[in-house]
Amino acid sequence: MRIRSFLVFVALFATASPSMAWDQVDIDRLNNREGCPDCDLAGANLSGMDLSSQDLSGANLSNANMTGVGLFNSNFSGANLFNANLRSANLTGTNFSGADLTGAIFTDVHELNIENINLTNAKMCSTTWIDGTVDNTDC
Repeated sequence: MRIRSFLVFVALFATASPSMAWDQVDIDRLNNREGCPDCDLAGANLSGMDLSSQDLSGANLSNANMTGVGLFNSNFSGANLFNANLRSANLTGTNFSGADLTGAIFTDVHELNIENINLTNAKMCSTTWIDGTVDNTDC
């Protein structure tokens, strides 16, 4: 009986498709420059995209790959960027107020690409900055 139950479990597990937190419709909204407030983009690969001047307030971007993304004047207020990879991103004028930047990585960002960013009330714990230092302010 145990073997039969085990085989049924294995068969169900093997045929189950992995679920993704993000939806292609939301990626399309970003590509169409429509913004995506409160979207669930957890784990999405957004590398190289131009998200300049888009509203992603309240969005879930945990574990998202945002390497080289253009974020000029974008709104990420209240967004979840837990463990997001923002290497080489252009952050000029980006609003991260109230965002969760726990574990986010900002290395390889040029100094000129961090002008006028808003980090008011942003949560920083194990956040790696452009110079490689780790901010543990809110741990």
